[in-house]
Amino acid sequence: MEFLLEKQIAELVDSRVRQEDPDQKFWRQPITGFALIHERPFEKLKTWVSDDHLLPDDFLPGAESVITFFLPFSKEVTCSNDDGPEASPAWRDACSHTTGLIDAIRDEITFLLETGGFNCAALPVSQSFDRDSLSSRWSHRHIAYLSGIGTFGRNNLLITESGCSGRLGSLITDAPLSSTPYPAREFCIEKQGENCGVCISRCTQGNLSCYELCQKNAPNLKSEDLMEACGRCIAGLPCTYTAPVLSGSVSS
Repeated sequence: MEFLLEKQIAELVDSRVRQEDPDQKFWRQPITGFALIHERPFEKLKTWVSDDHLLPDDFLPGAESVITFFLPFSKEVTCSNDDGPEASPAWRDACSHTTGLIDAIRDEITFLLETGGFNCAALPVSQSFDRDSLSSRWSHRHIAYLSGIGTFGRNNLLITESGCSGRLGSLITDAPLSSTPYPAREFCIEKQGENCGVCISRCTQGNLSCYELCQKNAPNLKSEDLMEACGRCIAGLPCTYTAPVLSGSVSS
């Protein structure tokens, strides 16, 4: 990254994750991206996600940029979720710890930017999800796409250079930040023109429609905050830990 503020933010995210988890028990190295709002089609969120999806100005009038970070889960966490219809205890614990870490990272970024005279806003991770419809009025996945850190897979999750197994956080600011370039290629094998469909076969419902399973998942995990944390279509994929490159593909 060429600009000091973007570099400081990315280093802050990386440092906070290493401080929290020096042995990489839960997370691998994070990825941070930026979107200058007037350069990216945020208005399309109302078409891509839902017509009541919120826009950056709804949180922070005069918003200039969005910061997104991806915290990739460790192989140990993800592999624990390979078997059975319900999310594993290790997956549950990782999701719970990650929610707290996302909030802590956003607090630290906010402090950094406010010290420099900028304002920030964010919807807490635990309040951005509608448990009746299993949808969000602030889709971190789509915000991350607009921030240039990945492309969508068949499972409708974001595939980054570090795969799709992990959690996303985002923050809105009136600091004008430089947009991260979009990936130069699709990261999903099927969208690269080849057959895959592993995420579909991994889904316990068989069709990537996990509403009923996720409804059951909450009492099994003793937490409604984790009812969306199935994770079955994330584990055991070619794109779980990386962005697959097929023969003849152009790497970004």
